[in-house]
Parts: sequence; structure tokens; C-alpha cells
Amino acid sequence: MKSLSNRKWAHRPRLNHQLRLALVYLFILAVGALTVLMLESVTLRSAQLNEVDRYRDSVEDIVDHAETRLRAYETLTENLAVFMGVGPGDETENFESLAGVLSNTNTSIVNVAMSDPYIITQVYPLEPNRAALGLDFTQRPDLLKWVDAALENDEVIVQGPVNLVQGGVGLILRAADAAYGPEVYSVVIDVGAFLAEAGINDGSIQTDISARSFTTEPGDVLFGNADIWQNEPLIGRIRLNDTAFIEIGAAPSAGWTTVSPQRSAILTIVICLMVIGYTGVNYARRLIVDRANARRQLVAAIESLEDGFVVYDEDDRLLLCNEKYRQYYAHSSDLFVPGNTFEHIIREGVARGQYLDAIGNEEAWIAERLALHADPKEPTEQRLPDGRWLKVSESKTSDGFTVGFRVDVSELKTAIFAAEQASAAKTDFLNNMSHELRTPLSIILGYVAFLRNVTLLPSYGKVRSAIGANADALEKFEAFASDIKRQAEKSDHSGQHLLSLINSVLDWSKLSTNKVELHKTTVDLDALIQRLIAEMQEKARGKGLSLTYTGTPCLISADELRVRQIMINLVSNALKFTDEGSVKVSLSQSLGSVRLSVQDTGPGVPSDRMKSIFERFEQVDASTTRKYGGTGLGLAICKSLVDLHGGTITAESEIDVGSTFVVTLPGVMDCGKAVAA
Repeated sequence: MKSLSNRKWAHRPRLNHQLRLALVYLFILAVGALTVLMLESVTLRSAQLNEVDRYRDSVEDIVDHAETRLRAYETLTENLAVFMGVGPGDETENFESLAGVLSNTNTSIVNVAMSDPYIITQVYPLEPNRAALGLDFTQRPDLLKWVDAALENDEVIVQGPVNLVQGGVGLILRAADAAYGPEVYSVVIDVGAFLAEAGINDGSIQTDISARSFTTEPGDVLFGNADIWQNEPLIGRIRLNDTAFIEIGAAPSAGWTTVSPQRSAILTIVICLMVIGYTGVNYARRLIVDRANARRQLVAAIESLEDGFVVYDEDDRLLLCNEKYRQYYAHSSDLFVPGNTFEHIIREGVARGQYLDAIGNEEAWIAERLALHADPKEPTEQRLPDGRWLKVSESKTSDGFTVGFRVDVSELKTAIFAAEQASAAKTDFLNNMSHELRTPLSIILGYVAFLRNVTLLPSYGKVRSAIGANADALEKFEAFASDIKRQAEKSDHSGQHLLSLINSVLDWSKLSTNKVELHKTTVDLDALIQRLIAEMQEKARGKGLSLTYTGTPCLISADELRVRQIMINLVSNALKFTDEGSVKVSLSQSLGSVRLSVQDTGPGVPSDRMKSIFERFEQVDASTTRKYGGTGLGLAICKSLVDLHGGTITAESEIDVGSTFVVTLPGVMDCGKAVAA
């Protein structure tokens, strides 16, 4: 028993699940059946209303047209009486003329008659109505009352429907004009033709319409199928007089609609919807299971991240975050509840001292943080109370969610801080060493300058005087003095080169610590370059190179000393690395800036090194340092000085063809005009 009981309880979750599915399927069936009934009821009612409206519209149209046509015949009859009373000439001729016009233009008129007042004296057309001549109404009580009514009233009297003497059923319209005589004029209308004129057989629902006479009780059927009056027809009445009507009845010959015409379509659609619903339930069930599994996997993946992760929804409310994120913000971890807004979390975190940078300027820091969160751009950094640094990266999704990462960069910050301290120490060392080396080197170069001009020393004259006229001793003395001068020149050249290296290092150390300030003045750039080219011509000739310059007078606002330093470095480099050919310098104006170009025919720079030639201590290869000397700071110094001026420096090069360096400087004041001396 225990085993069975356990088995029963073990299967209960599955049974509950199956029961829920069965209830869902039963619900779908019930909804489908109810939908069929409702849709069939609605569509049947709609079809019945449309059917009734269609038949009612037909009946109303026939009645309206018939009554309008009947009023027209009444007017014709009345006009006939008036015209006959006032018309000149022969009465018989006038009657035949007017009656002929009426009969010929109205096909439904059977005949027109005139009585004086109770005996018919004229009829048109005579054939086949001859039998009506001489008819005495006093002998026909059924007709006499209508004649008397016409004589007694000033309006047209309508009698009918009546069986006509000449056959058929018709309407008789009578009118008399007492002002001109006792004559009574009658117009006989064929009922069938009259109803046709009213549109009773226009073809729309002809087989479903019938017409019958009506006084106090329904009379004879005048048109259509008599069975229609047994199908609850829609009825309209054409009023003939106070007691007589023509009833128009319309009803479907097969009976009114009792089944929805869309029943098959409804059943098909509902069955399709039920199949779709069944499929949808199964799909939704699988989708829910898959989404639940996916969510569990996503949460597990997020929790496995070594970095903090957070998501805020489109209303900037916390959606989820991982445990690492909570650990980083330990002071405010209890605030990370789904639904809390980002602003609430930030403000409360600031109040708890969670963000060190906010201390002392809380509102300004909060405003800046909210703005950065609303429009994420570059990653930022945060200091935490425990001394750690976090890199904060946020981005917006297409649906307005905000996704954020928090990465611990404490080790990197420590390394950067140590590197910055080392760099500062190195810079201080270079500054101190440069000053310490340059001072004694300047003194040495001063002494070397005396040795280069040894003949100017007082001791030189004394020794020469002591030698006297001894030619051999004098020759040896002069040779000794020449050796001293020659060695002094070599020492001076090497010393100047060493001084140049020290100055480059000193310049770079100032530039790297942003200690260089520009002193801008109006610079005659053309004159400056001309002087520079003149100074370097001797060096160019010494290597057998052609050094040329082309340009126009140009004034710019710049630091003259630094511009000269830029051009000296570029031209010196070109001369240093060019063994044969030429170095060309040019000055031109381009889009409100000046363009300085230095072009050489040197060995060129490989394409893979072009991006790094403006970096400090950079040479094309190690051999250039040994062959040409230098620190590799010249182009880096040029770029820094150009950047300080707000300009640009670029380079183009081709191996074994040469290189071109272009400097573009703003601050043009006047170009293309001669500069006054």
C-alpha cells in the first residue's frame, strides 16, 4: 500500500498538468461552439435585416413612383377639363386633338371620354371603345356616384381598380370644370401598365412582388404570385381615394431567410481558429518552458560573470543585476530591488557615502551622473569606499533599456599611477641631468672657442716672439698651433652636437609636462624661412645637395621661436637623411591656413612605420641612429609644437624616391602681398 501511495503522489504533478491541458482544450471547444452560435445569430440577423431592407426599399420605391405617376395623371385629367372649357373652335376637334396627345404620350391610358354630364358623348380612340358612346351613368348607380363627385368637387376623382368594359382592370380619373360647362372628362388607365410605369417589374425582385386591390378588405390580385400574401410580406399602399388602395406586397417566394448564409464559412473559420488555438496553446506551453529555461540560463550566465552587470528598463527602473554588482556597491546593496529607479538608488547611495567623488558636491555629482546615465558615452571611473576603482560602461538598447557593466580596474589604476610616478621621476631626472650637463658643456665649449682661435691668445704671441727668427722652430710652432685649432674644431662640433641632443631632451621633457607656453606675435613667415634657408646652405653644399625655397610673403600669428624650431628640425632631418639630390621647401596658402612643405629625395620611410615616425625616440630602424645620430625626438617635438599652434603635420613617403612633410598652421593675417621692410 505504501508503494502504491508513493506512486500515486509521484504522478500527481503530471496528472495536474494533463488536467490543466484538458481544461484548456475543453475551454477552446466551448469558446468555438459559442462563437459559432453567436456569429450565426449575428450574421442571420444581419442577413434578415438586409433582406427586409431590400424588399422594403423595393416596395417604397414602387409606391413612391406610383403615387407620383398617379398625381401626374390627375394633373393631366384636370388640365384636359380646363383646356376643353376655355379652348376656341369646334369642341369635337379640340377633344380629339387633346385626347390624342394624351393617349399617344402615355401608353398606360386606355381611353379618354367626355360626358354631358351623364351621357358619354365622345370617346378617344373610337375603336375599340365605340360601345362606350351613349352610356348613361344614371342607369349605372355604381358609376353615377363617381360622376356626381367629380361635378361637386374641384378636384380629380379616382375610381378603381375596376373591370373595364373593353376588358382588363383599370383606374378611372374624372374631372369637371363647373366654371365653363357641365361636361365631365374621364381618363381610363390600365392598372398593369400603370404598375409597370411605377417599376413593379423592373427585374430586381419581380418574382417576389405582388399587387392587389384593397378597400375594406383585400381584393383581387392585380399582379404577381398570390402565394406571396401568405409569406408575411412587406406591404405598401398606393392611395387612390379615401377608401381604395392598391397594396404592394413583397416577400421571398421561397420564404424569409432562417439560416445564416455564412454558416459554412463560419464553421470553417471557427474550426480553423480552434485548430490554431490548439496549436497555439501547445506552442505557447513550449515557449513558456523554453523561456523559463532560457531565463534560468541567462541568470546563471550573468551570475557567472566576473564583472558587475545591471539592466534598467525603459522607465529607468531596475530590472536585474548579478551578485558581483551587489558586492561592488556593498553600502547600498539593499537598494537593488527590481522596480527601484536609478535616481533613487544613486541619491540614497550618495547619502550613504557609496561614491567618494560625490562627497562635498553631492547635487552636482548626482546631476552629472544622471545625465551620463541618460545619454551614455565614454566609459567613466568610480572610486569606492574600500579603495577599489570601477570602470562604468553603459549603453542603450533599441527598446530604451539601459545595460551596464562594472569592471574592477583597481590593479590597472595602481599600475597607471605607478607609471605616472615613474614618468614624473624620469622627467625630473631628465630635466636635472639636462641642466647639470648643459652648464659644464657650455663652459667647455667656451674654452674650446679660445682654442679654435689660438692665435688670439696672449701666450701665443709671447711664444712666437721668443722663437724669434728661428725658421725651423717657428714652422714647428705654427704646425702645433694648427693641430690645436683643428682638434678644437672637432671638439666644438662634437660639443655642439651633444648640446643639441641635450636641448632636444630638455624640450621634450617640457612638452611632455605641458610646460611650454606659446608667445604669439606677428611673424613674417616668408622672411623667417628665407633666413633659415640661407643659414643651412653651407650644410647643404657640404653634402652636395640642392636646397631651394619657393613662397610668397605671408603674415601669421604664431610663436616665431617655435615655428623656427619646427622648420629647423624638418629641414635638418631632410638634409641629414638625404645623400644626393635635393631638398625643396615651399610656402603656400590653403583654405585660410598656411601650408609649409619640406620635400627631400632621401631613402624614404616604409609604409608600416609611417604611423609611428611622430612618436618620441622613434627611428625608421636602429641603423639610422648609428649612421645619422640623433635622439629620435625631432619629429615628436615638431608634432607637439604644431599641435600647440592648432595645426597639423603629415608625411608622405616612397622608398628610394623621398619623403614630403607638410605643416599646416592657422592664424593667417595676410598672405600673397608684399611685406613692408
